[in-house]
Amino acid sequence: MTAKLLEGETIFRALLDAAPDAMVIVGADGVIIHVNAQTERLFGHSREALLGQHVERLLPERFGDLHKRHRDNYFSQPRVRSMGSGLELNGLHAQGHEFPVEVSLSPLQTAGGLLASASIRDVTERKTAEQARDEAAGKVRELAAALAQRAAELEELNRELEAFSYSVSHDLRSPLRALNGFSQALLTDYEDAPLDERGRDYLQRIRRASEKMGRLIDDLLELSRLSRITMQRRPVDLSAIARDIIAELRAASPERSVDAAIEEGLEVEGDARLIEIMLRNLLGNAWKFTSKHPRAQIEVGLHEANGNAVYYVRDDGAGFDMAYAGQLFAPFQRLHSDHDFGGTGIGLAIVQRIVGRHGGRIWVEAEVDRGATFFFTFRPGSEHG
Repeated sequence: MTAKLLEGETIFRALLDAAPDAMVIVGADGVIIHVNAQTERLFGHSREALLGQHVERLLPERFGDLHKRHRDNYFSQPRVRSMGSGLELNGLHAQGHEFPVEVSLSPLQTAGGLLASASIRDVTERKTAEQARDEAAGKVRELAAALAQRAAELEELNRELEAFSYSVSHDLRSPLRALNGFSQALLTDYEDAPLDERGRDYLQRIRRASEKMGRLIDDLLELSRLSRITMQRRPVDLSAIARDIIAELRAASPERSVDAAIEEGLEVEGDARLIEIMLRNLLGNAWKFTSKHPRAQIEVGLHEANGNAVYYVRDDGAGFDMAYAGQLFAPFQRLHSDHDFGGTGIGLAIVQRIVGRHGGRIWVEAEVDRGATFFFTFRPGSEHG
């Protein structure tokens, strides 16, 4: 019998030592009866130093009362024992530092009475991860609040800018209308008066300048409105819009000889109004920069790149040096003189903003005197401010 008991105790110790968690067996008085090898490693005490000691030696002093109440309940209430129990406490290492542990109790009935088996797991990594997660969540909340505040500030700023734009527009248009009206009146009323060619040239310059400023105001207002327009997405026939625009350009310049090739069946998902504005600017540019060619070519088409649909507007006009391509989409940046090709320098900024609102991108390839090709993409269902 003694040999069997010794064999059983050996097996029992081996099983405890094989457990992944620290295992501490205590009696009803809280005295440690047995510990496994993990307990030695976790708490830094030798087995001999722990046996016969009170289990509270493994806990900081502030947890003594809590542990005593929990132990008393465990040994006095069968319902609690049957359910087991779990506590999150701090363990106390032999070197004096604390670390978070999770303690689970299980009943162990022996011939000498009821014992408690405590499984103690080091949860430092889990607590560190939870703390990192909570800190990250806090930072995300702070960032979200800051972004919301920033969005509200930007919305207020946009309202102020809108009011300012319309105010400036109104204030500038009044003197422009006066300049244009009176210069036209001078040209008409004093047609037979002794006004020499220089005077008439000056008046014509005044009219052209006022007209250009009027167009600039219109373009600036349109650029500012683009970010506030509520988009209404639907399938848009790009080919049909391009054909209509080319027809209007032909009607306005019947003397021009332009071969326009528009691929059939070009369809995108987007806001029809914005897409028409975009195409008017791109095709208007192509029409303008091919104006010095006796016979020009303009093409609207589609090709695929890396599985993405890439649309393009191509012309064989004046082109430009690609060294300056980075300036092309910025407002007021013009790569040709106003004497050669008129314009306000806003059109391509409008185009880029519209493409951006559709979640796409736009880029260009060009060569001096050999034309330019504007490529653009759309991302269905996305919208950017």
